[in-house]
Amino acid sequence: LSFFFKLKKKKKMKNIFSIKFLLVCVFILGCNAKKDINKEMGYTVVESKIDKRKYKDNGRQYYAVTVGLHGDQNIAEKNARGFAQAEFSDKMETMVQSMGKITSSSTLKNTIGKLSIEDQTKLLTKAVATELQTIEEELSYREVNGQIEYKYTGVFKIDLDDIITGWVQSQ
Repeated sequence: LSFFFKLKKKKKMKNIFSIKFLLVCVFILGCNAKKDINKEMGYTVVESKIDKRKYKDNGRQYYAVTVGLHGDQNIAEKNARGFAQAEFSDKMETMVQSMGKITSSSTLKNTIGKLSIEDQTKLLTKAVATELQTIEEELSYREVNGQIEYKYTGVFKIDLDDIITGWVQSQ
């Protein structure tokens, strides 16, 4: 008789284990299904983060990592780009000083050197508006008070070598 009760306990334990296992499987599959629905709806879900530490200014290349938030993803991206331009404007004095140092030939150095600080600043200001390169970007979203809010994170770069080369070719 005791053998019969032990057998029932083992079956009960197996059933409980099976139910727990089944619940875990359903949970995992349910989470994966949600990701597929987001993809079908055209949303990009952030799966990896931008490593901001690898983007450091080096005298030739300047970086800005900015974030734009908005209910429209295009406006979120424009906001991030605008914040990057503002950040590069803050770095303008350093960029002007670097521009005179990095020119390769003495002729080019003399040409850049002949430009006033104001003209160099104008050149860089125009370049920040037109030569801004997107290096890395991420788009994510969340629901806030029943509305979708997009978060666009972008890494932007200004390369002084490209600016100088473009300026020389236009002269």
